[in-house]
Amino acid sequence: MGSSYKYVFVFLAYFIVGGLSYQPTQNEFKNVGFKMPNFDASADCDLIKHALHSGELSTIVNILTHRLYDQRIEIAHMYKTKYGKFLKEEFASHDLLVALVVPTPLFYAMQLHKAIIGVGTNEKVLIQILCTLNNKDMLSVINAYESEFHHKLMDDVKGDTSGDFKNLMVAILHANRDESGVVNKAHAATDALHLHKAGLDRIGTDESVFYEILGTRNYNQLRLICDEYKHLSGHDLEYAIEKEFSGHAETGLLTILAAAKNLPGYFA
Repeated sequence: MGSSYKYVFVFLAYFIVGGLSYQPTQNEFKNVGFKMPNFDASADCDLIKHALHSGELSTIVNILTHRLYDQRIEIAHMYKTKYGKFLKEEFASHDLLVALVVPTPLFYAMQLHKAIIGVGTNEKVLIQILCTLNNKDMLSVINAYESEFHHKLMDDVKGDTSGDFKNLMVAILHANRDESGVVNKAHAATDALHLHKAGLDRIGTDESVFYEILGTRNYNQLRLICDEYKHLSGHDLEYAIEKEFSGHAETGLLTILAAAKNLPGYFA
C-alpha cells in the first residue's frame, strides 16, 4: 500500500469508528462504533497486554473496534495506570491502532510530526490533514502538536516547506476560515472575478489571491464561488488551478475545493 493510500485508509477508518469533528456538527460521529455490553477497561487492558506479547494483533483490533470512542480513550488511560506505558507507544508501528487509542487532535499531530521530521517531507500527509480541517480542529491539532513535541507546528511547517506550498500551508494554519455557512451571491461573483484576474486573465499568477479566498471563505460560499467562476470564465475553477499552479500547492488548493464540495467523499 502506497504511503498516501495508507494515510487515507487510516483517516477513513478513524472517521467511521469515531473521534472526528467534521462539519456540519462537531460530535456527529463522536460515538459511532460498536458498544460492548458490560464494558470493563481493566479487563480489556489485560487482554491487550497479553495480545501484544503473543503478537495477536487481530485480538487487539477486535477489542478496539468493538468499543466506542470514549471507551477506547478510557482503555488507553487505564493501560498507562496499570502498566506504566502508553498504548500509542506500544502500537507505534501500527498507525490504525494508534488512531484508535488517542484523541483525534493528538493523532493528527503525530502524523504531521512524522511527515515533517522524516527524510524529506511527506507533503501528501500535510495536505490530507491541514487542507481538510475546520478551525476548531485545526487549533486543537496545533495545541496538541506543541504539547506533545514542544515545537510550534507553524514553525516546523515553515522550516520544512518552501515556495508556493509553504505559503499555502502558512495561510491555512492561521485557521481564519469563515464557518458561518452564510452565502452571498454578489460577494461570490466578486471573488470569482478576482480569481480570474489573478490567474488566467493575466501573465503570471497572483497566488496570494487564491490562498486568501480559498483559505478563508466558508464551504457553502466556496461552492457558490465555483459556480460564479464557471459562469464568468466558461470553465471550472479547478481547471484554472491546474493551469496556474503545480506540484503540492496545486494539490492543496484542489483538496480544499474537494473538501468544500464533499468532505466525506474526498476521503472515500
